[in-house]
Amino acid sequence: GKTTTLRVLSTIWQRTTDPGTVQALAPSATAAATLQAALGVPCETTAKWLHESTGPAAEQRAQMLQVATAARTAAGTALARDLIVEQQRWTLPQGGLLIVDEASLTDTRTLAELARQADAAGARVLLVGDPAQHDPVGAGGAFGMLARHTRHAELARHHRYTHTREAQATLRLRNGDPAALHDYITHHRMHAAPTGTHPGAERDHILDAAVTAWAADQAAGKQSLLIAADTTTATDLNARARTTRVAAGQVSAQGLPLRDGTTAGIGDLIRTRHNTRGLTDTAGHWIRNGDPLHVATLLPDGSLIARRTTPPPDGREPAAVHLPAPYVAEHVDLGYALTTYRAQSLTTDT
Repeated sequence: GKTTTLRVLSTIWQRTTDPGTVQALAPSATAAATLQAALGVPCETTAKWLHESTGPAAEQRAQMLQVATAARTAAGTALARDLIVEQQRWTLPQGGLLIVDEASLTDTRTLAELARQADAAGARVLLVGDPAQHDPVGAGGAFGMLARHTRHAELARHHRYTHTREAQATLRLRNGDPAALHDYITHHRMHAAPTGTHPGAERDHILDAAVTAWAADQAAGKQSLLIAADTTTATDLNARARTTRVAAGQVSAQGLPLRDGTTAGIGDLIRTRHNTRGLTDTAGHWIRNGDPLHVATLLPDGSLIARRTTPPPDGREPAAVHLPAPYVAEHVDLGYALTTYRAQSLTTDT
């Protein structure tokens, strides 16, 4: 519902003003790429936008512009023109619309700076998200405050649930109603270690049960994701999921060591953890933090070749990318399990 609404809004805005007057921002590069594809408007991460619009990149361009202008040469004039054009790319258009998606993850200082930029351009800021979801890592609360104390539009219908009770239960859970837990227990949505399980073994039992359920859904052709509350548990789940896949002969036992102490072999699902615009795949797309990839080849120098998980629309093989050894060692994790922070905004079957 949210993305469909934004697509219609951005289309109407550009038809009634000028094309190119809508700019979207998202908390992560992966989310930004998804949003850009869905809306058909430019989309960046909030961090990248601030870095380029008023941060270090903007300051560097301003210094270079001073030097280029003072040179009073043809080369200096050409450089000055390029610098001005580049800065305009990171400036909100007059009377434009700035969409900030997953706004609950945007810290208060960032929201204040974006509001300042919009005010200077006579633009509108549209904050989109759920104040009941995760807060930002930095100082937050502004989005929740705005949702509580100002008029806002709220999507009331749930489109992702086959059963009405599921939609009702998730709303009660979102609002902090403990009665929602009874519904989840009744319909076998919550599972505990069996009565009598040794206290030291309860965690192992729950993690193994989660991986078993995940593996069954994977085998049934579903796209499934293990989600944990903290990094340690996510790493543990990833290691167990890989062990399950090795035992089933789905991935190679031998592999390369990763940042979190796990191993990635041929066939494994991995996720990148660092935006690297200079590192591109065979389709020309750069590597974003959170990109899911399948390992295709392990190389002797510690690097690997991986493929995108989604094939292009024309039916060709998914694009491939060579990840250098330092990147593999420092910025790659197994991708079967994620923390709740990293999973927010992803869509999956189970």
